[in-house]
Parts: sequence; C-alpha cells; structure tokens
Amino acid sequence: MRGALVYFACWLPFAACYSLILYLSGRPISAADAALGGLTNSTFAALLGVPLLLATRRGLRRGWSRLHLTSALAVAVVLYAAAWTTLVSLSVIRYAPRESAAMYMKFGMWWQFVTGLLLGVAVVGARALVHNIAQLREEQARAAKAEALRARAELAALRAQLQPHFLFNALHSISAVLRSDPRGAEHALEQLGSMLRYALGVQRDDREEVTLAEELDFVRAYLAIEQLRLGDRLRVEENIDPEALECAVLAFTLQPLVENAVRHGIAASAKGGTVRISASVDDARLHIEVGDDGAGAHAALVREHGDERGVGLRAVSQRLSARYGSAATLRIDTALGQGFRATIVLPVSVPAVPRRSATTVMQPAVR
Repeated sequence: MRGALVYFACWLPFAACYSLILYLSGRPISAADAALGGLTNSTFAALLGVPLLLATRRGLRRGWSRLHLTSALAVAVVLYAAAWTTLVSLSVIRYAPRESAAMYMKFGMWWQFVTGLLLGVAVVGARALVHNIAQLREEQARAAKAEALRARAELAALRAQLQPHFLFNALHSISAVLRSDPRGAEHALEQLGSMLRYALGVQRDDREEVTLAEELDFVRAYLAIEQLRLGDRLRVEENIDPEALECAVLAFTLQPLVENAVRHGIAASAKGGTVRISASVDDARLHIEVGDDGAGAHAALVREHGDERGVGLRAVSQRLSARYGSAATLRIDTALGQGFRATIVLPVSVPAVPRRSATTVMQPAVR
C-alpha cells in the first residue's frame, strides 16, 4: 500500500506540468479544465505504468541477459507509449471541440507518443534503480554478515588457543608443589576448578565478552595457584576503578598478561617481585594495565624482534584486532631493569549477556 501511494505521488509533478502546458497553450481553456485535463492524462499514464513496472520487475528478477532484457523492455515501452497516446486521443476526440481535436490529431498526437516513450523509459529506469539499490543493500547485508561470522570464527579460534594454554600452565604449577605441600595443592585444585567453571561457562554461553569483574575473579584464581608455588616472592597490587568493573572485556585477555608478568618477570627472579594490575575509565575508554618490576628488556630489541613472551600476548593482540579493529590497542613498554608493562585500551561497553554470579576464589595476597 505504501509503495502504491509513493508511486502515484510521483506522478503529481507531471500532472501539474501537463496542466500548466494545457493552460498556456493559447487555446481558450479555463484553469479548471486545464487541471482536469492534466490530471486525467496523468492518471492514464500512471495506470498504464503499473503493468510496465510489473514487467520490468519480472525481467530483472528472472536474471535475463542484458540484450534479452533490453529488447523486451523496449517493446514494452513502445506499447506503453502507444496505449497512452491512444487513450488520450480518444479522450480528445470525445470531449474536445472538433477543430481542437483535428489540430491534436495532426500535430499533437506525435508529440504525445514521444512523451509517452520518455515516460515509459523513466518508469523502467526508476524501477531498475530501485531494484539495483535493493540488490546492493542485500549484498552489503550479506557481506556484513559474512564478515561478522568470519570475525566470530577467528575470535573463537584464538580463544581456543588460550584455554588449553592456561590449563597446562596451571597444572604445571600444581604439580610443582603436589608433594611438598599436599594441602596447598588441594586448595590450588579448588582454584583450578573455579577457573574451569569460568572457562566452561563462557564456552557454554558462547560469550565473547565478559565484565572486567568476572575476568578479575578468574585472574585472582590463577594468582592463588601461582602464589602457592612462589610464596612471598609473588606480590600483587591492584588499583581498580569501581566504574571499570562492569565494563566489557574479551574473555581470557587479562589472564595471559598476568601470566606473562608472573612467569617472565617474577618467577625468573630469585627475590621475586610485584605484579601490578590497574584499570580505569577515561573519556569513554577503558584502560587496563598489567606490569611487573622484573628484569625487563631493551625496548629497541622488543621493537625489532617482537615480543617473545609466548602465545598469550599474540593471541590477545589478534583477538582485540579482530573484535574492535583500530578502536582497541595493546601496547608493551619495557626497559632493562624496569620490568614489562602491558596496556590495553578499548572502547567502554557492557557485555551483551548479563553478568552471572561471581566465582568464589581464594584471594591472593594484595598489598
């Protein structure tokens, strides 16, 4: 119904122009008669244009060759112009004075036919334009859907790399203290269970994003396992803006950063060190920073050869790029003797799925 109203509304400017031409033609005709004549002739043109529209749509949808389609539509336009000219001519013969009718049949009928050809081409062109725009939108929608599916598959594949990675390392840490501290190992297994419940929950619900609070719970369970192995050598400091806790982050992005800080910055040092975790919201951007006060490295070597801290950082960087594009960044800062600092900056948003109840974990020593 809406399409029909729009179609006939498009003929109103033509009706107005036709009426004005009749009124200014020099013949003795009133404004009312000119308006009636213009509206009548335009109505004929509009009604005859409906079959032409349907024929155009049918030809476009059937996917005919360009030659076939052009030939068929050319014939349809000629028939349209002939039909319209015939109806207008019959109306003139029936209602116009004899002299005016004779003048029309001698001169005006051919201009009427040419005008009909132009109108037919306009109807066909407009319908083809609408068809092409609709096709373009469908192609864009399909392309957007395909891109979303590709990005989702890439994110899922990268996430799958991280899950067995942290599981292997957590089991390795537990096995290191299993004989020397059985009770501590039992507590560590409880924390590992918490980590697995989180991982399986994310997998089950197909959640790519979680709240920062959930990811921090997961990280604290991991740190509890590592503290069992490292004891007082591992110190943890947190500086978390409460506003940041409900912001969305990709699941399993914070833990690899913390794991690298522990394994390469703290465990490698005989005196241990401190892992610092901070998060804040500034100008609609979430800033997450994980740093350590370990040995660090030459910044020039890191830039030249890339980061060598394992699959975790590479997967995190790739996932951020796949999910947020250039809107998110992962930056690594280091200097010899000054540790490593990894900083994630991403747009502030909330997870698509409401947060589940937080996992209960054994808190590491936070100083």
